[in-house]
Amino acid sequence: ASSIPNFVDTMAVVVKATL
Repeated sequence: ASSIPNFVDTMAVVVKATL
């Protein structure tokens, strides 16, 4: 269950960096 939120958090950081 920890892996899913971690992936979402990482994706959010990547999206923020891309923007």
